[in-house]
Amino acid sequence: MSTVDGTLVDCNPTFARMLGYDSPAEACEHLTTEYYSKPEARIDLLSRIRTQKRIELHEETLKRRDGSLLQILENVVGHFDEAGELSEIHGFVIDVTDRRRLEHELHHSQKLQAVGQLAGGIAHDFNNLLTAMKRHGEFVLDDMAEGDPRRADILEPNRIVRRPRRRARAPGPSIACARSRSPRSLLRIATPAYSPLERRLPCTDGE
Repeated sequence: MSTVDGTLVDCNPTFARMLGYDSPAEACEHLTTEYYSKPEARIDLLSRIRTQKRIELHEETLKRRDGSLLQILENVVGHFDEAGELSEIHGFVIDVTDRRRLEHELHHSQKLQAVGQLAGGIAHDFNNLLTAMKRHGEFVLDDMAEGDPRRADILEPNRIVRRPRRRARAPGPSIACARSRSPRSLLRIATPAYSPLERRLPCTDGE
């Protein structure tokens, strides 16, 4: 329970512990305006209470005694005097800090998983392309004479294709470091043959 000017009139021990104080009396020694990470947030809340009278599941960020942030959900009810002016605010808060942290970690994990699947798909498609190149090169070599100087242009890509296929079962760090990479750089991670062949491919993503 607090007044409009920010005086904390009363609170329970749980609220005091949330903010890092040993007792309600110690918590009440501080204005509620000190608890908000952004001073304008309380002004906005007061404005909403004056209009709506009651607010449920309002999410806010508070500051603990040590300066760390506290994510809360609060239900608040405004009490008005005979003139209709807001005089006091009553309510309770729920600490959702750990919940929000876990939600963020889950979202982050899902994003990495999606990027990993994308990198794997790119590697698979690119290896299919390399296989087709290799087979085509073999067909061309069959029609060339042993001393034909053009054979070197066919043999070099074929050697490049063989190397990544031996390592195709170990995609490596594609998931761990893919968060901020472009599709072209993902291809470098997912397909080891990409770098030697890069000069032969057109640039399509602005790199």
